[in-house]
Amino acid sequence: DTFNNTVVGSYRDELAQEMQREVEERKILQKQKIEESARDRKQQNRYMQRRNLHGTTCLRRIFMKIQHKARQQHNILIFLALMGTLTGAVGFGMDIVIKFLELGHVELTYTTDIWPVQFLLWI
Repeated sequence: DTFNNTVVGSYRDELAQEMQREVEERKILQKQKIEESARDRKQQNRYMQRRNLHGTTCLRRIFMKIQHKARQQHNILIFLALMGTLTGAVGFGMDIVIKFLELGHVELTYTTDIWPVQFLLWI
């Protein structure tokens, strides 16, 4: 009887240790996953910053003009386009494409999930 208790006891201890090991491994894996996704996000952000940097410098001047134009005309659509672009409209499921068609003429194209909205600005 004592022998039996010892065997069962040691088996139970082994089982507990095994479970403890699994829990520890799971914690480590979880931590790695979190670190990986953080690293991926950081990389993605760096890529987006690099991609946006080129556009940003020439757009900044045009934004000032658009803002001025929007104030002059009290045009809420232009203002929203400006704000949307500045806050990274991608977050709203919307791409804003700005084309320089000719000097002083900017075409803002909204591509929303539903329909493309397009309007032209003469600056």
